[in-house]
Amino acid sequence: MDHSVILSAFFIPLLAFIVCSAVLSLLSLVINKYAQQLYLWSRFWLILLVLALLPFFPLSLLPSQAVIPDILKQEISSASGLWVAKVHQLEHQVSATVSFHEFMVVLFWLCVLAVCLGLIKFIRSVRKVTAIITQANAIRDFSWFTSAQQDVIRRNRIKVKISQLSHSPFVFGFFKPVLVLPFTLNKMEEAQRHLIFEHELTHLKRHDHRAILLFSFFSCVCWFNPFIKRFEQRFIISMELECDQAVVSNHHSQKATYARALISSLKLNQATIMQSGSSYFGDPLCSKQFFEQRIRATMANTPATQLGGVHRLMLAMVLLFSCGFMVLAQSPQLVLSNPLGDGLGQHPVQSAFISSGFDEINSFRGEKPHQGIDFAAPSGTPIIASFSGKVLIADDTSLASNYGKVILIEHGQHQGLYAHLKTINVSAGQMITTGDVIGEVGSTGRVTGPHLHFELLKNGSRVNPRPYLNL
Repeated sequence: MDHSVILSAFFIPLLAFIVCSAVLSLLSLVINKYAQQLYLWSRFWLILLVLALLPFFPLSLLPSQAVIPDILKQEISSASGLWVAKVHQLEHQVSATVSFHEFMVVLFWLCVLAVCLGLIKFIRSVRKVTAIITQANAIRDFSWFTSAQQDVIRRNRIKVKISQLSHSPFVFGFFKPVLVLPFTLNKMEEAQRHLIFEHELTHLKRHDHRAILLFSFFSCVCWFNPFIKRFEQRFIISMELECDQAVVSNHHSQKATYARALISSLKLNQATIMQSGSSYFGDPLCSKQFFEQRIRATMANTPATQLGGVHRLMLAMVLLFSCGFMVLAQSPQLVLSNPLGDGLGQHPVQSAFISSGFDEINSFRGEKPHQGIDFAAPSGTPIIASFSGKVLIADDTSLASNYGKVILIEHGQHQGLYAHLKTINVSAGQMITTGDVIGEVGSTGRVTGPHLHFELLKNGSRVNPRPYLNL
């Protein structure tokens, strides 16, 4: 596994994910001040979650057309073989110490371990909930429910179970949701029970059980990103307030009864069960302030959340920002139309010597000028990207056969060609940065010994790479 692949495919998107989440969290505070209705809309937090994950979406999946200069499709001559013996003198320069590549690999696996720990936490919490569901008994008598509620249950084929634990009523499951009720409900007034059932069925109609399960998954897996946890908490608060409002709107005369149902549920159901990924009526693990907020909202005749023109405009701005951030994070070369400058590029092979320069004439090439620079080095020596850009070609079939295995990278108006490689560590469409290891020195194609043939093109024509590499 090459560190350039790890960097561009994992670490850069990971960093962009955290930074984007932080910026979105700050934007949400601004929205709370100027467009509170949008801030209180539960789906707003679901949108923020999706937007925060955009940096992991590979832009290479988007359709794009790479323009390959015709000049690269022509056959080239091999470099001189005069320097082949000297290559072996460089073998001792290959260091056996721990390299940056190895450090990146270790760091990558540490991150994978961290993600796996979060995944294990999610699985364990889900298993606890499923254990409660498994131990619960399927309900046979639906007399607790109103006729309208019974119709909803039958029409949607919802499983209803009674648990012998004193937990809050909840809905759980992504594809086959189950409504789990505690046995303590028989101690509540009939009117209160009906409103609690209405609350849970409203969650089902709104597909909240699916949304909360997704949030729980990403919150556990991305535990190192505190902003995702905040998004989840704000979503739960908004979701419950919206569900409360939906029930009260349909039973306006029973506001006080609904408020008492909240209090009764909290008193009767004191089991502190981590109901991960479930939409519940009132969990004791929630804060006292949250319950007070729900009761106040229930009694306040708060209208349902409706987004006006200002809210839609601010939401559109957040969407545009996030999409732009994704492109910017994965396409650093788009910031400048011409990211190359004199002397700014890195040597593609650090331990090599130049065996053939640009425009050098050699009898081996039939007295034709050399169209690039050859860097002689032992086979397997790492090759790094001299400039940041996007990989257009990474194979041995797209260009003339005597190039062998090649990598062609686009740098704004320029293109860099790396030929005769032994191995290729990148793929077409991948974004790379200066210094990334992209392959190894080899002798594929028409050559007399291992070396890197490096070319630089500007607007389809070859130019001397020396000024750009400060050779």
